[in-house]
Amino acid sequence: VVPFHGGIGASFFLTSKRLPFAFGYRVNGNYYSAVTKKEMPIVREDYVHEVADICNSHNITQNVLFFRAELNKNGFVSPYAEIGGGWANYKTRWSAMDPYERSNDNCEGYEDSGLILSAYTMTANGTAGVNLKFNNKKKNCSGFWLNLAVDYSYGQNVKFLNSKINDEQFSYQSGINVTQNGAPRHNTMTGNSNGNEVQSAPMPPFFTGRHELLQFRVGFVMVIGNCD
Repeated sequence: VVPFHGGIGASFFLTSKRLPFAFGYRVNGNYYSAVTKKEMPIVREDYVHEVADICNSHNITQNVLFFRAELNKNGFVSPYAEIGGGWANYKTRWSAMDPYERSNDNCEGYEDSGLILSAYTMTANGTAGVNLKFNNKKKNCSGFWLNLAVDYSYGQNVKFLNSKINDEQFSYQSGINVTQNGAPRHNTMTGNSNGNEVQSAPMPPFFTGRHELLQFRVGFVMVIGNCD
């Protein structure tokens, strides 16, 4: 249900002249879905109106510890392979904006302080890639490289949301007081007179599936030091 998405990441690694491999850490943030609905009912003390444009965005964050073995460190083309493990976090984040006042917040009144679902799984990771040196005049590995890589990540079953393909997963905690006929009140935000009662959305349904991700990366690498 998450066939294609993009993201951004960063990593660092340490290598030694005496060791045939490097050790590193990488974090990737992958953004796979978002849905926005206009003028949804909401009551907040910092909102002038009782409606807001609500957005929920879904992302996967991957944290990986890896060992890297590479060939031809001093040459223009340096292929490498990585093996490691870590964890992946599936998260849904909520945000709200008053369409008339243009004020923004993080929906702190919602369930779990802005996160309606957050799920983790441990992962096993493998990478095959190549570094292409921009300036090959220096006969060592220091300098800037263009990085091309393919990552594979495998983990356990996780619960996650994707409201773009399942509208029922947009449910949210509105905190609004409603009348008996379901219409929002437009007087005060407190009290329970005239048949008013607090309405809250139920926990939405979610998907359950095994974490398995194939990722293509393009990036830049800066190497500091001399590998001769």
